Amino acid sequence: MRARMSQAQSPLQRILAQRLIAVVTAPAGDSLVEIARALAAGGIDLLAVPAAAPDAANVIADLADDPAIVVGVTDVVSVDQIALAVASGAQFVICPACEKDIVSMCRANGLAVIAGGATPAELYAASSLGPDLITVFPAAMLGGPAYLRLLGRTFPGLPIAAAGGLDIDTAPNYLEAGARAVIVDKGLFPDTIEEGSAHIVTMRASALVEVCAGISDGRPSRP
Repeated sequence: MRARMSQAQSPLQRILAQRLIAVVTAPAGDSLVEIARALAAGGIDLLAVPAAAPDAANVIADLADDPAIVVGVTDVVSVDQIALAVASGAQFVICPACEKDIVSMCRANGLAVIAGGATPAELYAASSLGPDLITVFPAAMLGGPAYLRLLGRTFPGLPIAAAGGLDIDTAPNYLEAGARAVIVDKGLFPDTIEEGSAHIVTMRASALVEVCAGISDGRPSRP
């Protein structure tokens, strides 16, 4: 398991260092905090709560109180959701598209912002608005890691992240393809939350962290 990042690092620095963000979902809303803490126990402490999740503001606030966790909001599509993020203590946002007003409001409130689009034209346009990372969404439906490699060749130096349909098996492939960060939204949680589920989540998170730690600069590190 990786050591915790220094608390002196900014949210963006931690994202770039750890490269692995988990979307916190659970079949029951009151399980979100428990599941989130189970992820952090497994070494994934960059956590994104969906803006539309049940009781999202209180979940974000609870997690923001933990100094070991950096919590953000995903699926952000409006400035109203940025206001929720700020009021709840979130430190970053993830957007499926890149809108000038959203990026500007994130900047004004000190939030790291990951935003982009689907097509090369959308991603190129997003880069001019200045998000911290350009997210390809939904990456799994657009051609997966092969699509990311093509984008990397077309736009060298573009700080690309991958989101949308990534699971514990496929996420490392996007890092190998050159993604600066991956947002995992599938495969970390059991279909039903019951006694022992937190332990399962922690073990899955720990295994994913270990695999991703062996990937450096878009290439697997080998002896």
